[in-house]
Amino acid sequence: GNTFNDEDARLPKSYFSEDTVFENDGMKQLLLGVVGALPHEPDDSRYGVSVCKNLFKRERITACDLAFLSEREVLSEDTLFMVDFIKHATRAVGVEGAHYCYCRNGDSLSKSYKRDRFEKSLLFLNKLKKRIEDTVCEAEYALYMDRLTQGFGRVLCSQEIVHAKDENIPFSVLRARLKEICNAPEIKRALKTYPWYKLPIKQAVFAFAMKYNQFLLQKMLVLIRDR
Repeated sequence: GNTFNDEDARLPKSYFSEDTVFENDGMKQLLLGVVGALPHEPDDSRYGVSVCKNLFKRERITACDLAFLSEREVLSEDTLFMVDFIKHATRAVGVEGAHYCYCRNGDSLSKSYKRDRFEKSLLFLNKLKKRIEDTVCEAEYALYMDRLTQGFGRVLCSQEIVHAKDENIPFSVLRARLKEICNAPEIKRALKTYPWYKLPIKQAVFAFAMKYNQFLLQKMLVLIRDR
């Protein structure tokens, strides 16, 4: 689980209600839970994407020549590292009640607004898909991957809306940017058949707005959230 040590003051949450052992087919379920989540689950990733909450066996990292990509090269390098590690691991344990203190880094490329974040996000999603499609069949990973993809779309749109507000950017310019994001082939495909109506209510409404290009609705949702 994790604790946000910032102005959000969120309570600790645990990913595991009891100690959970993953092995054999369970490793595939762990992999899928890192990649994404099922529609009814509260977060876009069941087990979270930050590597800080995990302990990794050094011998496995060395033997398999595993390494972090630079955040300057790709966003969410945490996720890519965890997927690489899980594919080479034979067993993992989820510890009940474990949590860590997460300090939000405002300079992180994953958290701060960057003009090329859209392109970097698509690069990440494509790298992630290539990593899992040789281990899990598409019928099994599609729902998890689509959950993460629409989640990335929601974050991208939200950041553009906040940036436009802070910089007094005209709505016509913001609208064009949101349209570019929502109509990107990866995001559009993910929402085409995805059961967005099963998502938690706020995410469901935003997914509806992305799918049907309701840009004013997107702006209203973000401004209400940040009010």
